Amino acid sequence: MSTVATRNSSLQSRAGGVPSSQRKPYKCSKCERAFNTLAKLERHGRRAHAGERRHSCSGCQQSFADPAELSTHQRHAHGIHRPHKCPLCAKTFALLSSLRVHKRTHVGGQSFLPGSSLQPQQSKIPRGRDYKCLTCGKDFSKPYHLRRHQEVHLTALTHKCPDCGKCFRAKTHLYLHRLVHGTKHKCDRCNKMRFLFKLRAAGECRLLTVNSRNSSSAAEAVSTLAFVPASAPLDTTELEDLQDFVSRSKRLFVITGAGVSTESGIPDYRSEGVGLYARTERRPIQHTDFLKSAKARQRYWARNFVGWPQFSSHHPNRAHVALSNWERLGKLHWLVTQNVDALHSKAGHQRVTELHGCAHRVVCLGCGALTARSELQHRFTSLNPCWSQEAGGVAPDGDVFLTDEQVQHFRVPGCEGCGAVLKPDVTFFGDTVDRDKVRHVHERLAEADALLVAGSSLQVYSGYRFLLAAHEKKLPIAIVNIGLTRAEHMAWVRLGARCGEVLPCILPLSQ
Repeated sequence: MSTVATRNSSLQSRAGGVPSSQRKPYKCSKCERAFNTLAKLERHGRRAHAGERRHSCSGCQQSFADPAELSTHQRHAHGIHRPHKCPLCAKTFALLSSLRVHKRTHVGGQSFLPGSSLQPQQSKIPRGRDYKCLTCGKDFSKPYHLRRHQEVHLTALTHKCPDCGKCFRAKTHLYLHRLVHGTKHKCDRCNKMRFLFKLRAAGECRLLTVNSRNSSSAAEAVSTLAFVPASAPLDTTELEDLQDFVSRSKRLFVITGAGVSTESGIPDYRSEGVGLYARTERRPIQHTDFLKSAKARQRYWARNFVGWPQFSSHHPNRAHVALSNWERLGKLHWLVTQNVDALHSKAGHQRVTELHGCAHRVVCLGCGALTARSELQHRFTSLNPCWSQEAGGVAPDGDVFLTDEQVQHFRVPGCEGCGAVLKPDVTFFGDTVDRDKVRHVHERLAEADALLVAGSSLQVYSGYRFLLAAHEKKLPIAIVNIGLTRAEHMAWVRLGARCGEVLPCILPLSQ
């Protein structure tokens, strides 16, 4: 009952049951107005009864004792002090919050009534072009495009075409233009008519010779596209951006991932529909399982023995060959690959770090001796002479499914020197990359002036760490990968296409 009485008393007080003299005990001695706090009474005295009104309006003859009253008067009576202007309709507002509320009435240049549905109209909002050239007023959606455009106002037309006399600001643009003056030849792969370079200088002929020498091997390298995820058609504007990006770099640092090798018939893990995670429920072996479980090692080596001939037979594709050409021509300063397939080495790379190791080598966990994986294959064969006939079929990527009955009879040799456990010289899931190797890569990155990511989603931190370091150094970054990556916000240039489709189109030239 006491609770109900208290609640009723409170309601009566709010409804006016308490006398006004009790609700507003502070009374003005000059005008009989009453206030519920002393601060309000003092403010009333300053505004209404102060003898001096020092704050005068510049637009009329009125004066005010309080500057806040003057500001309110000027906004409502004269419309001044409205610094916040709407960029769509030029309407001005005194408060930034009022401008924000007003801008919601504009969607794609059209107005809507407050409370109406926004969903159908929001899809019409154009992408922002927030980067504006101060010289000519042209605006751009990416800072890289603005920087490239600003050179138009600073660079002279110094590169002249010897065939037609047309001049260009960049040597790269001249090279691309001279394709127009070349002779069309029929491509033996796609039957389309293509322009070949009509080159004269010795250095240019060297470039043509290198590209021509590898064109046939590159065509033979693409074994299958079965493991390549779907992608949008190649955007020529984005391709030009990447060409400009590569041409500006003199010491290019490249990071490659599984997306580079998918065109060689080796699937990646995460691609939708075609990756290993999408095609099978089997997962890569964990580092701790390999070390602790003899059965896990037996199963791993049995599958590896059956699938090795298929896996080791893969060849470099057009992307590997293109990057190898860049290295030979001095464009590529260093390459770091997250792959263990040795395809970069097969393509002829010398300046390369295999971040996660190489499946073509085997290391002894006891003495640390390294041996070739091909030699271990001979030892497997001698210890298991009839076992391969019992095993099941091999998938195109070298993977194989084995039953427990098949695995239990497989014999695994130890190190020939000390008899200890043998392990592929790769970084298994759950293991860490060697610190000396990471330090070496950071040193090479410190010498570079730009970074290109090819075929990697950068989901694994071992490779993503170098993007963070490059971004902190403010190095230009370009990404060629089908699907989103962890470094989208860092990219100056972004292409969502196949590496084997993009990289051979880029000429390793310098401006």
